[in-house]
Formats: sequence, structure tokens, C-alpha cells
Amino acid sequence: MRRLLSAGFARLKKNRGFWIGMGISFFFGIYMAVYAYKTNHTYDARMVLEDIFFLASGVIGILAAAVLSFFLGTEYNDGTIRNKLVAGHKRYKVYLSSLILSISVLLLLNLSCMAASCLFGIPLLGFFYKANLHLIWTALGISLFTYMAYAAVYTLSGMLIQNRSVSAIICIIGMTVMYCLSGYVRSGLSEPEYYEDYDYYFDDEEVEEIAPEDKTPNPYYLRGTKREVYDFINDFLPTGQSLQVAGLFIEHVYRLPVYSMLIVLTTTGAGICLFRKKDIK
Repeated sequence: MRRLLSAGFARLKKNRGFWIGMGISFFFGIYMAVYAYKTNHTYDARMVLEDIFFLASGVIGILAAAVLSFFLGTEYNDGTIRNKLVAGHKRYKVYLSSLILSISVLLLLNLSCMAASCLFGIPLLGFFYKANLHLIWTALGISLFTYMAYAAVYTLSGMLIQNRSVSAIICIIGMTVMYCLSGYVRSGLSEPEYYEDYDYYFDDEEVEEIAPEDKTPNPYYLRGTKREVYDFINDFLPTGQSLQVAGLFIEHVYRLPVYSMLIVLTTTGAGICLFRKKDIK
């Protein structure tokens, strides 16, 4: 396993797609820091560092889909996987080494964006102060498990689909669909239970809002089983977890790592079983 990982990281250092991805991630961190600074001065807003620090969680998934699909697919094109098997490496070790590499790529892409956010965000926005450190560390921990889930899915696709272009298209489209689904689910869950109507009282050019005693029920508010299903989808999908972390609004802290590890174990177990039977050309 050590030799496989050593060779894999050596290839990763020379991989152009990986460094392009790192550059895009770093530039995204810079862009968000500058955007937040301009927004504060133009619109008298109050964006702070934590508002942008975890935004990478919402885009790294799609970026990593492209980077890892081409990186893992190159092993088939170059005959690297076949050579590993001829050299006597067990198939499950080849698969697990690819999974570890995939997790490392996701973490490095995220680290690149966070580093840029800090390097440019701290001078422009100041240090963390709105959210406490416990919330920051919680979000970082959940991000780690979420990226492991992403990596497990991408490894499954990259190790079973020999055509890297097909693998990339499937992963990118799949992640895009899941992001749209997660956004739709979060939109449904964010509907208020009641509409608050206000009466207005005018007195000497001053307007006073008077809240009524009765509130109007929101017909779009999710209740019962439907809300439970939406909650499950929001927490289970890695894209839903990413959006929660990006907004620093995490309701079920302990569910998310469990769901992520369930995805990792399920996809990795299935991937190893299928990879053992796969005809390597």
C-alpha cells in the first residue's frame, strides 16, 4: 500500500489538471474575499470572514469531479492500473490507494480555497468573530466527512469506468443534479410556518408596525412525513451537507458524519467487489 500511495502522490504532483484545480480553488477564495469587501463598502453590508470561509464546500464537489475523473481515468489510458496488478498488488489495495488519493485531492482543493480566504479575507474583513470557534471546528469536522463521501463516489466511478471523459461527464452531471436537488430541498425546508401580516399606524409622519394576534398559516410549509423525507435528503446527500456547511447552518450535527460514513462504506464495499471482477484491458 505504501508503494502504491507513494507512486500515486508522485503522479499527482505532475498532474496538470490537479494544479489547474488548485489554482481555480485559490482564485475562488480570493474572489469571494474581494467580493465581500466590495459589498460591505458599496451596500453598507456586514459580511465577515465566516460568511465566505466555507463557501468552497459548495463548489469543491463539482471541481473535484472533473479533476479526479481525469486523474483516475489516466491510469487506465496509460496502463498504470494493469501494471500495478502485474506487479503483484492486490486489487483491493489498488482501489483503496485510489480512494486515499481522492480524499487527499478534495482536502487539498478545499485547503487551497480556505488559505486564499484567510490570506485576503483577514486583512479585508477581519478575523472570525460572529461565529464561535466551536461552530467553526464543527463545520470543519463535518466537511472532512463530506469530502470523504465525495471521494468515495468519484473513486467508484473512476475505477469502474475506463473512459475518463465518460466518467467525468457522469460525475459532473450527477453532482450538478444533486446540488439542484439539495437547493430545492433546502428551499422547501426554509419556508416559514406562518406569514406575519402587519397593520400600520400613522401618527405624525411616524409609521408603527403592529403585529396581529392571529398569524396566517403558510400553505407551502412542510409538515409530517414530507418534512421528515426532506430533512433526510438534506442531511444524507453530500451536496446537502456542503450547502449546510457553506451557510454555517447545521441542524443535525451528529447525523451528517454518520450518513457520510454510510456512503463511504457502501460505495467502497461495492466498488471493491466490482473492481475484483472487472476485466482490466
